[in-house]
Amino acid sequence: MSQPTNLEMVCRVLSDQKGQTATRANLFLLMGDEFKPWEQSVFDERLASYIDDDACPIAAVKGPGDKVRYTGSERGGGDLGSGLYLAVEGVLRANGIPQTRSANREIFLTANKRSGTNEVWTVPDMVLECFTKSAGSPEPTAVLHTFEVEPEAGFSIQSVYQAHAQGLGADYSWVLFDRGGQSDSPLPEPGSERITWAAIELGIGLISFSKPSVFSTWKLIRKPKQRVRTKVQIEELRDRMS
Repeated sequence: MSQPTNLEMVCRVLSDQKGQTATRANLFLLMGDEFKPWEQSVFDERLASYIDDDACPIAAVKGPGDKVRYTGSERGGGDLGSGLYLAVEGVLRANGIPQTRSANREIFLTANKRSGTNEVWTVPDMVLECFTKSAGSPEPTAVLHTFEVEPEAGFSIQSVYQAHAQGLGADYSWVLFDRGGQSDSPLPEPGSERITWAAIELGIGLISFSKPSVFSTWKLIRKPKQRVRTKVQIEELRDRMS
């Protein structure tokens, strides 16, 4: 059995922490307990290089505490403390959706609404609500975007169908997925042709990223089509947002 790389060691330790987050000092202690790989100075240098590398799923957490977060896992899809969800939520809150009108926005993390229900493909991972003004209307219009968020290993054509089913009631639905640290934005092979076909047929938008916490790595592959929805579907989606 091959030994884990240094990066894999760091990711493994962080993924076991609450919110997949730890202070740099505590992370070094945790690494020492399990792996004892480096001196403090070497650890600090390598951790800094991982944070600076847009292909590495480790990011600095803004704010006090000098914390870092593992951003490569959704922890089974239901943990709103996951690094992946929080990284995506932070970028959407700060920057909105690439090349899309999404000002005056609010983010709702909705994945935990799946708890206690036997229904499948009914709840998106998150919802963005933005408000736009149109000519001749005194009140801004609310526009709802739903998102299926996938780590590299979790993305497939099924993600597109999930986004469509879970996005009932939204104006637009998207899949955001990790492209595995690549600098461009290819769809995975094999299957890219069918994924593109499904996204076009269902009107689903696609965005890839190599590091979810870094907006410059987000690449718009295709925009979604506006969805036809009923009042009941809108009300059901809003219930999940509350």
